[in-house]
Amino acid sequence: MRCGSRVFWCALLTVTTLSAQAPVARRGLPVVSDSVRMLPGVPLTFDAFFDIVSRNHPVVRQARLIEDGAEGDVTAAFGNFEPKVEASWETKRFESSTPGTQSLYFNYADVALKIPTPFGADFKIGYERASGRFINPQFTTPRNGLFTAGFSLPLGQRILTDERRTALRSARALRDVAQAERAAMTNKLLFSASKAYAGWFETALQLQVIRDGVRLADLRYVAITGRVRAGDAAGIDSIEAAAELNRRRAQLAGAEQSYFAASMDLTSYLWDSRGQPSDLRLGAVPSDSGLGRVTLDSASVPALLARVMRLHPEVLKAEGKVAQAGAERALARQAVIPLVSADLAALRTVGGAGFNVDDALGREGNYKGAINVSSPLLFFKERGKFQSTDAKFDRADSEARETRRDVVLLVRTAINDLSQFEAQLALQRDAVRLFRILSAGERAKFDAGESNLFLVNTRERQVLDEELKFVALQAKYLAARAALAVAAGAPGRLAELR
Repeated sequence: MRCGSRVFWCALLTVTTLSAQAPVARRGLPVVSDSVRMLPGVPLTFDAFFDIVSRNHPVVRQARLIEDGAEGDVTAAFGNFEPKVEASWETKRFESSTPGTQSLYFNYADVALKIPTPFGADFKIGYERASGRFINPQFTTPRNGLFTAGFSLPLGQRILTDERRTALRSARALRDVAQAERAAMTNKLLFSASKAYAGWFETALQLQVIRDGVRLADLRYVAITGRVRAGDAAGIDSIEAAAELNRRRAQLAGAEQSYFAASMDLTSYLWDSRGQPSDLRLGAVPSDSGLGRVTLDSASVPALLARVMRLHPEVLKAEGKVAQAGAERALARQAVIPLVSADLAALRTVGGAGFNVDDALGREGNYKGAINVSSPLLFFKERGKFQSTDAKFDRADSEARETRRDVVLLVRTAINDLSQFEAQLALQRDAVRLFRILSAGERAKFDAGESNLFLVNTRERQVLDEELKFVALQAKYLAARAALAVAAGAPGRLAELR
């Protein structure tokens, strides 16, 4: 039965009204309608996938080893401040003037406990005892030995810092660098994994869209061939329907291939808690759960950038290198000061009264002391070392400033990309809606006998193409969210960016 053009406009008005009344998803990625839906199966959410990768992937385990090694270096640097016990004993016996007899020349025993301190001074508690006919006078002690308690204090070079304090500062700075390096390695892995999930998400939606297209083409082919056999349609329409069905089946084969490849790419990131490769669960499909839109206005950008400067691993790495270079420069700077140290120890005999520090500091007290001075005349080595470390510090500081600038630009670019994809999604959603109206109108005209199958197929192809573009934008939107999280140095907070 043929109807007038009024049928088309009535159908068009009906479709427009229904489209306007269709509910819009308020959670999850933006969708056009229920026709752009996910494949049936068991959802594997991004948060669940992200948790598996961040806990079990070998790269994450390797990154932890970097930090463990740096912790070992810090522990080794602390060893320079570890108390030490030192003990020595010397003796000499030699044949005397009487044949067959030996004479004791000397016995000397020295035991000491040295306690280094973080501010450069060293404390020492010891006991020494010397006996024999030919003992060196400076080592002579009372018969029962001598207790000593004193300290060594730098007065020139090394009063502000020294090799052991510099080693500890450098080790701590390198530990910060290692922690940042671990975070950077993890960030790169998680960004790559996020892109793999976005690709899996895109190919899954594409596959469902194309399957719907094949289903429609198959239904139309059955209907058209029935009408041709009944004499209600021209035989050429069955050829048109068959050609369109074959074209969409070929497209479906390509979509299935892409989905399989994306699934394998995603599977490469799956490992179990024992460090063994794991397979993607049978029937698992991606999900947009927890991946709602990100709302970032101009007022929230400064706060985000401030957090980036505190947390971004590249910034932390650069700052750690600056701290290390600063420690080396401080050591080289004070090396141009003469090396001066003072040693003072109070003495007490075994069984005598306690140590009297005031007495030891007096001219008539029981003590032993020394002042040591050492200094080059022209400081060529020291000045050259300072020049070298100063240049290293300037390079590290310049690189840190450049890193901060690059990170800020990356964050701003990622924010802009996210905003642009948001706008494109809105436009593409509207384009899909409009092309669906045109397709529905063309089908109404065809049913009314005012159009042909070629135009109906063409309109449907346009709808499918626009839906596939919309699906691709959804995946790009998800990838842009991951890019923003990585640019901000916090891919682990991707789910928080809503």
